[in-house]
Amino acid sequence: MRTLFTAWGKYLFVFNLLVLTACGGGGGGGGPNYSISTNSLTFSAASATDPTPSAKTFDITVNSGTVYLAVLYSGNALNNVTTTSTSANTIQVTVYPEAPSTLGVSTQTGTISVYGCSDVNCNTQISGSPKTVNVTYTIDGMTASPANINLAAAVSSSSSTVQSTITNSLGTASWSSSITYFGGTSGWLTLSPTNGSSLPASIGFTASGLATPNTYRANVNLTSGLSTLTIPVSYVVSNSLTPSTASLSYSINNSPSTSDLTRQFSPGAYTGVTWTASSDVRWLDVSPTNGSTSNITASLDQTQLDTLFNGTYNGTITIVPSVGNNVTIPVTLTVDRTQVNYVAPYVATSNTTDNVILRGENLNQSTVLNVKFGSINASTFSVNSATEISAAHPTLTAGNYSVTIETALGTHKTLATLAVVDAPTYTATNITYTNTTAKKPLDIIYDAERQALIVAIAYPSEGSTGEVLRYPYSAGSWSSTPGSASILEFRNIGLTIDGQQLLALTNTAITHLDPTTLISGTSTNASLFSSNYLKNVAFTNNGNAIITTGVNGSGYSNGYFYTARNPAFSNLSSSFYFGTPGASMDGSHVTIVQGSLSPAPSVAKYLASSGALTISGISLNQYSQIAPELDRTASRIILNGYLVYNSSYTKLGNLPAASRQAAVTLSPDGNRAYRYDSGTTLQTYDLTAAPIAGEFPEIGTGTTLPTDPGATPKMTISPDGGTLFIAGADSIVVLPTP
Repeated sequence: MRTLFTAWGKYLFVFNLLVLTACGGGGGGGGPNYSISTNSLTFSAASATDPTPSAKTFDITVNSGTVYLAVLYSGNALNNVTTTSTSANTIQVTVYPEAPSTLGVSTQTGTISVYGCSDVNCNTQISGSPKTVNVTYTIDGMTASPANINLAAAVSSSSSTVQSTITNSLGTASWSSSITYFGGTSGWLTLSPTNGSSLPASIGFTASGLATPNTYRANVNLTSGLSTLTIPVSYVVSNSLTPSTASLSYSINNSPSTSDLTRQFSPGAYTGVTWTASSDVRWLDVSPTNGSTSNITASLDQTQLDTLFNGTYNGTITIVPSVGNNVTIPVTLTVDRTQVNYVAPYVATSNTTDNVILRGENLNQSTVLNVKFGSINASTFSVNSATEISAAHPTLTAGNYSVTIETALGTHKTLATLAVVDAPTYTATNITYTNTTAKKPLDIIYDAERQALIVAIAYPSEGSTGEVLRYPYSAGSWSSTPGSASILEFRNIGLTIDGQQLLALTNTAITHLDPTTLISGTSTNASLFSSNYLKNVAFTNNGNAIITTGVNGSGYSNGYFYTARNPAFSNLSSSFYFGTPGASMDGSHVTIVQGSLSPAPSVAKYLASSGALTISGISLNQYSQIAPELDRTASRIILNGYLVYNSSYTKLGNLPAASRQAAVTLSPDGNRAYRYDSGTTLQTYDLTAAPIAGEFPEIGTGTTLPTDPGATPKMTISPDGGTLFIAGADSIVVLPTP
């Protein structure tokens, strides 16, 4: 009789709990007992790659009485043990060994315990319980110590040699080797030796230098007689340098701390790699300049730092390793200190006093003690904001004066120069063009600093090929053979607020010209719709130029800011219907007119002190040929050649109605308006007088010009207010102001 139980919680590895009774009812003296057919089993394999040996069996026999049986096993040698009833009092136990490939070359053991009990819970074992079968499992073949080889090196460097000892449990024998590579890169592994006449033996594993960082893998296959062994090899190739930082950045204000000036990082040199380090900019020092394990300190050079203006500067630290590839670390330096950028107007008249506007950065970080023109203190000054100071210069002789501010920290850096010139005494004259080609003047500029007239001409109209003509004044006369520069698709021209560059507008780009030589420099393209073109320019004292655009057809188009010192366009966030700007002489105020539309569109204004572009509160359609005219400080503004406003856009009165091609300009102080329509007569109007029937009175009955300059005239005035310059389609007229 046999009863099978599926669990016996007291033991691990419980397979069966059986009840067996000896044949004949279990008689005989001495009580229940059982026996096993063997006390030991052995298994063997010739190598770790051999098939798993066949299972073996033994019997359990109950010789007398009733016995509860349980079979348990343990040990690495055993994979499984099963039981099968072969008679009423006999159980056959089948023993399955583990696979050789799982165990490797070794000698493993296991234990099978057969318990005999007098009760079903095996609370009491019978005499002679348990009985044990000891299992021995021998797997012959080769072994390696270490069994896995891990190599490492920097790029282009050989690895150190790693030794592995090879033995064969079958005894001494000759051996050979081969290598299998994975991943496409081969030939990098060297064995020494590659074969031998006996074992044990020591094999050296060495990897040659590779240029590309990666993890490379191979198997070394060893054969000795019937035994084989595979040794996995891993080869990690690393960059010779792995710096602890990918980049460095510095930000410098008026009072930098020591920590602001210094950065430290590890070059991350691979073991055994030496390096040299250098900086490609004068304002950055590195120390040490060579080493192997030390950190690198990158320090700003204070002497060089003092020479830098505000802005962003870029440099590179280059680290050159003894092997492998160079590493570069980009360095960014941001300088943001108190600095004067512009003075406007930048031209002053000698032996006169006047007000100017200084524009800059961080102007209110420290108390301003003095504003200086060269070594001469300003008569008065007022700090309006972090970016603006109003100042009055005293009488100065002709020359160039660096405009600076002093605080408790010292004299701060400046990019601003006030050019003081003697008031010119030009006589009335006519300057003829050197060709008779049909032309249209786009603008006329008087360069007071250099005593030259600059005239922009298009043949025959805007958007066509044109020229910039420069007429210098020397030895009492204007040159009859002007310097010239040809401009394709010419639209407009202007002299930057600091007088350092001419900007020529074409349909799609702004080109910089030297104001003396007219040699072209940087050209910057605008991102325009295909139907749009650049139209006009006006300059503000914060360094921005306001650019308006037009459309081939009709419609609104975007306006832009343009920075001349760092040439770039940015959106003005407003669009205009063929907008035309005009700026005050000090660059503080820009007026933009547009149209024609119904109802009339708003007139816009830009205030440089705040950077705000808003509507002025008035609406009108522009006379397309007449730009807004503003005096030195925008105290007077003339629109459409005859409508007179103050800076708040309060209507003050009119000039007599103008033709749609009239040229108009204001005296720097805004007291007089000069207008030329056609023919040989210039009108002058007194803007200090009370309007009569809404119109400002004319002074005199007109001033006769030396000649008729021709159609579509453009007019400007010298900074001292003493001379007018008119460019027409036929000639250029110079006229002392009446």
